[in-house]
Amino acid sequence: MKQFFALCLLIAGAGLMVGCSFFNNPTPALPTELPPPPPPVQTEVSETLTAVAPTAQASTPIPPPTQISGVTPAPLPIEPTEIPNLPSPTPGGEVNPPTVQLLAPTQGVQLAVNQSINVVTLVSDDAGIRLVEFYADNVLLNTQTPPNNPTTYQAVFPWSSAQIGAHTLFVIAYDMYNNASAPATVSVNVNADTTGPQVSILSPGSPQNVALGAQLNIQTAATDDAGVTQLQMLVDNQPYTQVNSQNPRGQNPFAATFVYAANAAGAHTILIRALDAAGNIGNSNALTVNVNDNTPPGVTTNYSRYDVRQNEQVIVYTNAADAAGIQRVELWADGNLYNVYNAPNPRAQTSLAIQQIWASDAPGNHVLFVRVFDVNNQSTTTPATNIFVRTPEQPTWTPTAFVPTRTPYPTRTPPPVIPPPNCQIEAPNTNFRVEQPNALRIRWLCDAQGGMALMQVFYQYSGVMATQIEQVQGDGQTQQRGELEWSPPAPGAVDVFVTALDRMGQRGESPHIPGIVEAQRPPTMPPPPTRAPEQPTIAGRWSGVVDNGAFIINLEPRIGCSETQCAYGGSFEDTRENVRGEVNGQFDGSHLTLNVQGAQPGDVTWNFEGDVTAGGAQIVGQWSEARAGVPSLQRGSVAFQRVLR
Repeated sequence: MKQFFALCLLIAGAGLMVGCSFFNNPTPALPTELPPPPPPVQTEVSETLTAVAPTAQASTPIPPPTQISGVTPAPLPIEPTEIPNLPSPTPGGEVNPPTVQLLAPTQGVQLAVNQSINVVTLVSDDAGIRLVEFYADNVLLNTQTPPNNPTTYQAVFPWSSAQIGAHTLFVIAYDMYNNASAPATVSVNVNADTTGPQVSILSPGSPQNVALGAQLNIQTAATDDAGVTQLQMLVDNQPYTQVNSQNPRGQNPFAATFVYAANAAGAHTILIRALDAAGNIGNSNALTVNVNDNTPPGVTTNYSRYDVRQNEQVIVYTNAADAAGIQRVELWADGNLYNVYNAPNPRAQTSLAIQQIWASDAPGNHVLFVRVFDVNNQSTTTPATNIFVRTPEQPTWTPTAFVPTRTPYPTRTPPPVIPPPNCQIEAPNTNFRVEQPNALRIRWLCDAQGGMALMQVFYQYSGVMATQIEQVQGDGQTQQRGELEWSPPAPGAVDVFVTALDRMGQRGESPHIPGIVEAQRPPTMPPPPTRAPEQPTIAGRWSGVVDNGAFIINLEPRIGCSETQCAYGGSFEDTRENVRGEVNGQFDGSHLTLNVQGAQPGDVTWNFEGDVTAGGAQIVGQWSEARAGVPSLQRGSVAFQRVLR
């Protein structure tokens, strides 16, 4: 028996040790995939409850990005391949993580190489936001620490990429207790940039007429999503000058002013070529410049000797200059062409210094002069100079001062100075306001002494380039008007102005008229018309109870009632002594006075003064009554009520 009890105790102890070992084992790690939940147990209570949808919703499949013509984007991942290691929450703190909403960009947006976008998120947490992190392709790129740990915070992270293909961007936020939010994720696709910049010559307009040697300022601007790196000016399809962006990735927009020196007469074509960060090229509109050469060469001469023997040489020194280039230099003697020098490269020979030799065996006076021609065949002739040639036997001749006879040339009248066109905006007025979709009437007047060739109407919103509304051909007159109806495309601050070109290529611009375009407002409902309160009518039968009887009055309005006053007449009866008479009264809308004279029997005088109350349903006031031959006077208060028949 003792052995049986010992065996039982041994079995019980072993079971106790196994139980303790079971409770002391650590909790096994959760599997990566949870098993499906067991089927619910049907009970009487569960059958009476309504099923509630789970809080976590199934993720909606993200649609593929929009296909761009000619480009096959890489597949977009829906979420990052791995989540960065997050810090551990503070023990004992709040356990609710922040909420992150991704506002921009949209899922699957298509971008160009190096195109910059803003990743915008809205973060909220009831305990306060400590940190916001921005990741691109699982690499931490930027962080923001909100000041004062707000409960709501908007974070903006700029991002661009030079890598073609799909990229995953996400944002994680942390609260004051180090609780991390779920990543707010978006996928974007970066495509090869094959679109060239858009570039324009802003001013001057085409064509331009300038004098030879003048300088022309050319303003230009280019735009490109990936950034413009270079602007180059081409003259007659040849590189002239260029400017590079200080940012290696380019800038958007990129504006520059080029200076063109009009050193070659004739018609020239100017283009602006823009280069973006991807090597794409864009060309501007063409600007035609007509360079006019109206200036002859400038020439000075000097002679080595003025008195020589027969066949002794005289050196003629000539200095000439011309912006278009010197074609040839001629030496004339005694009315005949003596020597010619032809420039080897006339257009490049803008200045020239040469020596020409003259000698003669004919004794006597000889007349010399130099004539210089430029490439446009304009010439300048120097004053005639006398050279005396003597024989060896003749003494040295001392010439007297000789004033050469100059061939008179017609006086050259310079062309009149014609001012550029002048334009003024007649309508709208400064600081105008127009509400969409209403149209704005623009009316202008332009004067051009050189004859009107072209007028252009522009609008310009604040911070952007001007946009042409309409182009009107000129009629060649010195004055021309115009007007049009313009429907603004968007609300905002806007300027309107007019430019004009005359037939000489000169440009004029009107003052810019500023105004405001307002968004369409909902129609304003007019308030209901204010109606004067209707004056209560007191026409009808009234009864006022007094001691031992009552006063009965029948009131009828007299002709001539106004909105505020009315005279009343009618009958009066005092039931206490069967007194009857005629009543007269005056009613001003709230106050009533009544009078009865000579009521019978007894020649009774009765007066009443009071107010109409209760919206015309009651008359309350003081009355008095006297009889002829009786000195006593009765008086008191009375309240009349309508008597409905």
